Amino acid sequence: MNDGPKTGLDAVLALVAVVGYAAFVAIAFVNPRGEAQSFSGANTAEATSAVIPAIDVELEPSGRVGIESVVAGPPGFTPPMEILVKFEGDRGERLRDLFLDDPVRAKAAFDEFAAGRAAFKDLELKLLSFGGEATLEYIGAAPDAIAARIAMQREIARALRDIEGVTYAEPNLIAGMESDSD
Repeated sequence: MNDGPKTGLDAVLALVAVVGYAAFVAIAFVNPRGEAQSFSGANTAEATSAVIPAIDVELEPSGRVGIESVVAGPPGFTPPMEILVKFEGDRGERLRDLFLDDPVRAKAAFDEFAAGRAAFKDLELKLLSFGGEATLEYIGAAPDAIAARIAMQREIARALRDIEGVTYAEPNLIAGMESDSD
């Protein structure tokens, strides 16, 4: 039978458990302004409206959501046509390092590399990630219809994947949807 703590360690562990539980309760039920949170659902619409904007989605006759409803964005918005490309080996690393040091020179080096390759026609280096993934923007003539633009992006990506030294190429279907609120 246990008659209580036999060592000081048992008492310390019990104290840590109580303090930890109190901290959890304080964090879980009080927001940063010190107000108690309501979990009744009364403010759910207000809380989510700032986080999740309302989207007017049109259903196709089959009941599926059409791609144009999802990708089109607000009225008058035309998303940029971007392709995400990863170059393998030294080429990707050199281009990334050059871009971090001098984006203008990196864009000139990319233009020189792309000049002799038809698949890179009308593609412009927009940015490069630390991981060496390039964002290329299509600056040529493009259709107005979103579905046709996406089909064109997929064709461009397919042609880029066939080039030696390209690890992958995929259309960036969320281009232009970045939030300024971060």
